[in-house]
Amino acid sequence: MVSASRFGTPPGANVPPQEPDSSSTQAEGGSASNGSAHGKPQEPFAPLLAALGQWSGFASHYFTAQSDLVRLKIRRVLVLAMAWLFGRIALYVAIGYAMFLVLHGISGGIAELCGHREWAGNLITGGLFLAILGTCLKIGSTRFVSLTQRRIQEHYEHRRRAANPPGPNATP
Repeated sequence: MVSASRFGTPPGANVPPQEPDSSSTQAEGGSASNGSAHGKPQEPFAPLLAALGQWSGFASHYFTAQSDLVRLKIRRVLVLAMAWLFGRIALYVAIGYAMFLVLHGISGGIAELCGHREWAGNLITGGLFLAILGTCLKIGSTRFVSLTQRRIQEHYEHRRRAANPPGPNATP
């Protein structure tokens, strides 16, 4: 025996056609003109629409999860950036405070040597610090510029050699 599927009766089933009367079409919720009297569903796309609605829910859930993941990654990056920034600030403050203590101690020692004249110790210490700092910056910037020029020169020399390979009769 052949059973009826949800899309109507299968082809080849010997089911006599029903007469379209108003009582059976009204009970099924349709009209006689759409073919519901012959065992066909009133909405041929109802299962498709139901599946589409279910997939729409899945897609909505997926995109919500993905947007939450992006927000979490952004939040994690911001937290790490803030930790890095505050760590740098704390490091610079610690270095600055250590330098202050060292320079203050040197200043106090020089003031003792100058007969308890604090202004002389501060002046000499500050002048020496600025002279040493200026000398270090000058040496560092000169080395940085020469190193950069050397790297650029080597880069273009390498490009020139790659563009003009030596010939078969060239001597190494």
